[in-house]
Amino acid sequence: MTEPSPADTLRAAGEALLGPSWPSSLAKLLDVDKRRLERMAAGKAEVPAGILYDAATICEACAGHAQEERASRLRHAVYALRKAADVLFAAQG
Repeated sequence: MTEPSPADTLRAAGEALLGPSWPSSLAKLLDVDKRRLERMAAGKAEVPAGILYDAATICEACAGHAQEERASRLRHAVYALRKAADVLFAAQG
């Protein structure tokens, strides 16, 4: 089984965290331009590892206050985001 791309991971985490209109809200939380975030999520721009780590931190904070089903999705997103970020850092050597 192939690992999801950083773009796929970012998109799934954004949806788990904020629902279908996630790009504008997550862009504000991450302090990045919404269009840039949308390009990253579409695979048209590189997703920096720092963005993935920051998104993981936001998801982790929200998971502590969410109902169990949503908290479980957010914890999964945290794991996936950190794993994708670790792969990117390792590739940079």
